Amino acid sequence: MPLPVRLLLLILTERHSCSDPPETICILCHCLIDPEEYAAHRVQCALRNAFFLAELKKAPSAASCPKCSGSLRLWPPPRNHTEQYFTCHASNPVCPVGSQDSIANNGTTRYTCFVCNYNMCLMCVNRRVPNFEQELARQRLQRLREARQARATTSSRSHNPVAPSAPPQFFMPPLQPITVALPVETVEDLPPSYKEVVYNEKS
Repeated sequence: MPLPVRLLLLILTERHSCSDPPETICILCHCLIDPEEYAAHRVQCALRNAFFLAELKKAPSAASCPKCSGSLRLWPPPRNHTEQYFTCHASNPVCPVGSQDSIANNGTTRYTCFVCNYNMCLMCVNRRVPNFEQELARQRLQRLREARQARATTSSRSHNPVAPSAPPQFFMPPLQPITVALPVETVEDLPPSYKEVVYNEKS
């Protein structure tokens, strides 16, 4: 066996030795978390990814989380093989196929309350909601109406732009006429004319 491969195997063996506590992969942020800290991590991770969780589709209210009474969210397809299977925690009635990590998540089968770490499969959700398909269709139609209304509002704003406001009016007082007093010239102050200059020179 080549030396790099042996070193890699040695590192992996030491990292996952029996003396080390097992690590849990967070299904939301995909980080390795100590199982003892996973409950506190889920709360902080849910706050950091609140917008992502809010965009996930809700299950009907009849299939809510029994721990917090919150809505279960349809969990997206897994990003790696470690998240591919999950356990259904439904009870009363108990899930017929909910043994340990036996249900595959294909993007339509897993409903989750992330903070409480509670899962329910699609079969159990359907069993709790008799008209589950009609309820999903109603939610889908409601989302389409909201999206259409949002597009119409955006389009109306683009076609009817807001008129620019008039420039501010500044008050200016009326201009007062300026009177300049010019000096009055008398006859003695006027210079002599050409004829007077010539006459004086001849005389």
